[in-house]
Amino acid sequence: MTELDTALDSNLESLQADPTGIKISDQERQLANQAHVEFESQQYEKCLEALDKLGDLRQSDHKVVHNKAVAQFYQAKFTKTDEFYKNLMSTKKQVEHQIGDDSDDLDMAYLLYNEAVVCYNLRQYNTAVCTLNRLFNVVEPLDENLALKVCFLLAEIYLILYKVCNVYLHFVFIHLFSHVSSPFPSGFPFYRSYVFHQIPQLF
Repeated sequence: MTELDTALDSNLESLQADPTGIKISDQERQLANQAHVEFESQQYEKCLEALDKLGDLRQSDHKVVHNKAVAQFYQAKFTKTDEFYKNLMSTKKQVEHQIGDDSDDLDMAYLLYNEAVVCYNLRQYNTAVCTLNRLFNVVEPLDENLALKVCFLLAEIYLILYKVCNVYLHFVFIHLFSHVSSPFPSGFPFYRSYVFHQIPQLF
């Protein structure tokens, strides 16, 4: 059982309502759970089927739209980068339009991180740094796994850009997180992989 699976099990009972007070149905939780399981099992077609059904129930939920874009990108074996990036930017504009000036980087954390990974892979390092710095400014309340990813990726890009003096602070945070977190996920460098909203972050 992975850390994310443990977090999922421990948080299921707390998902009767989202932070806005909107009731979340058992069907929605079941579909989100199914999508997560299928995604982790690399069954992307089944994952997308569950997300399509969830999207019908939560049509304005940008996190569901985001997850669909991630699953589609994995299903295409990372060959449709331009399409994936356009989907991320479209979802980002949707959030900013819905929330306006109150848009929260914490609420868009997974989307912003995936945007940064795309920019990293396209060698658009300065753009990636700008996006990652937005997340680094709110790194403490982030999910621990995501916070580590942000710090590692930002540190690596600073090394690529020969900005060694900027790396120290990020490794300090990595050191602190490593003392309160479980061991780093397998598949290093794990921080270059795209992230998918799990149930605790979905609602």
